[in-house]
Amino acid sequence: MIVQEIKAKIAQIITLPVRNWLMEIQRFSVTWEIEGVHDPGVIIRGANTIDVPPGSMKDYKLNFVSYKQGVTKFTVKFTNLVSKEYLYYNLEMKVAS
Repeated sequence: MIVQEIKAKIAQIITLPVRNWLMEIQRFSVTWEIEGVHDPGVIIRGANTIDVPPGSMKDYKLNFVSYKQGVTKFTVKFTNLVSKEYLYYNLEMKVAS
């Protein structure tokens, strides 16, 4: 699990490494799911897909901002739409005022 402590009302860029274990380009669909009830004061944004060259790694950038303090836990999932293989990250953002 990736845990970060951040300040409220300041956008944060979260960088997640995405590795391509194949010797051909992979396109991953990107989804995220917040645990529990979604707070409208929490905004998560990022590209819906990422292309990773063969046998390499590429950073995926996710924008996170919370307008009030608290803890937000969520999962970011990268899925190859052809093979259905995936990788994921569990994140916990601790937001202080």
